Amino acid sequence: MSGTGIILITTYSMLTHTGHRSAMAEDSLKKIEAVDWGLLVFDEVHVVPASSFRQVISRVRAHTKLGLTATLVREDKRITDLIYLIGPKLYEANWKDLEKEGFLSRVQCIEVPCPMSQKFFRSYLRADSNKKQLLYMANPTKFQVVEYLIRFHEQRKDKILCVSDNIFTLETYAIALHQPYLYGGSTQEERDAVLEDFKNNPDNLTLFISKIGDTSIDLPDANVLIQITSHFGSRRQEAQRMGRILRPKKTEGEFNAFFYTLVSQDTKEAEHAEKRMKFLVDQGYSYRTILSLEEIPLVRQAQIDYNQGISSEIPPAINSPKYQIDEDVLLSRVMNADKDDSQEEQPIYVQLKSDGGIKISQPKALSGGANLNYSGVRGKKAEASKTLIGKQAGSICKIHYQKKLKYPTSIDLPNEKAISW
Repeated sequence: MSGTGIILITTYSMLTHTGHRSAMAEDSLKKIEAVDWGLLVFDEVHVVPASSFRQVISRVRAHTKLGLTATLVREDKRITDLIYLIGPKLYEANWKDLEKEGFLSRVQCIEVPCPMSQKFFRSYLRADSNKKQLLYMANPTKFQVVEYLIRFHEQRKDKILCVSDNIFTLETYAIALHQPYLYGGSTQEERDAVLEDFKNNPDNLTLFISKIGDTSIDLPDANVLIQITSHFGSRRQEAQRMGRILRPKKTEGEFNAFFYTLVSQDTKEAEHAEKRMKFLVDQGYSYRTILSLEEIPLVRQAQIDYNQGISSEIPPAINSPKYQIDEDVLLSRVMNADKDDSQEEQPIYVQLKSDGGIKISQPKALSGGANLNYSGVRGKKAEASKTLIGKQAGSICKIHYQKKLKYPTSIDLPNEKAISW
């Protein structure tokens, strides 16, 4: 109507989809293309240089374009394309300034080098590239560090996210530590129930989550993130994961949020960690590499406070774990795992075609990861979830592959019955 303003909220995929559309969707798209829009706002603008999403620029006419993102980085060289696609950068808020003004939490970044055990490192030196990757991801020393950090921070009543791109490692650690976990294969009902319990149950302090937690989840009270495995050297992912604990916190002290990165020493993972570390340092964050758990500033201060009588709470003992994992059992499972288990979780997009079939594609290029040697790879033996969101022919649905478990049927835990795998 003349004189009436219009606000339209849509997605990149809706505007750039080139396959079959319903008559209603096709008609809506024609109306969008016919309008001379006053302002076109691109959220997550770092995805616009992708070959598919840049089509929005030519399809939608607008007098003014505005791009927004908290992670203006890509792992290819296309980020500079935004200069002519959208325009020059007008403003960039410094993370540390926002932190000082109370809009973001005060984060301390700590890298924990995790030496490989003798058995794991011997196997690592002899293994092929895929098996090497799984060996440094499932490093039993990482398990010991995760176990202690959970005990320490749960005693403080912190809310803890343990993140792993690799589902094999995620499931192994979560089950052995008796903690809930979510990944792409979890149903929507499971996700809702687990996230709701994590947010509102004061006794549920820890959640293991895959890369599905990197974006689009709201966990405002989470103030500890333990990064067990990551997407190689991706700076974008590092920033996104940092964002999970950046919501402002009411607690006092120099730091009120903690970002731990676990790195297997003398492996390829150490090279990737260095790139991610440089990115955080460039952003102005406090970044420390510690040689032992006693060197973690928070752990050391807790022990001092107890010794001086400032606190009556005894800090958890590092060498008295509540849960342990049998290294031989873990190594056997790693060596018997198939190629798919060494790969990280990779989301896919499914297009339902008019003839009832499906067309599957991967969004690797959306963040600049295409044609790079660390791009995610979908396992050939994976099977797609049969539950698709939406039944309209031509609609776009996002699902995740669910792996078939081919491991021993149980995992040994101390003082506990074996848990069925």
